[in-house]
Amino acid sequence: PEYRGLGLGGALMDGLVHHACKHSIDVLFLSCAEINENKYRESGFVRVQGLESHEFVNAPDLAIVMERRVTNINGNKIPNRRAINL
Repeated sequence: PEYRGLGLGGALMDGLVHHACKHSIDVLFLSCAEINENKYRESGFVRVQGLESHEFVNAPDLAIVMERRVTNINGNKIPNRRAINL
């Protein structure tokens, strides 16, 4: 709790996106509890409709899948090559 609000999650996400760009990965996927959807939306992720389950993760909340298209440093979409699941 003492490290919340310091931007560490955003910094980790920025590092992940930079790594994806560097390695020609054009889309990132993650699964999370539905209650955390807005946190990932702030980082550019959007919900993948139709991919949700109460059994997706070992948690009582509804789990959803989200994706983020990655762009290079010039803001251009990277040609489709690979995807990585988080």
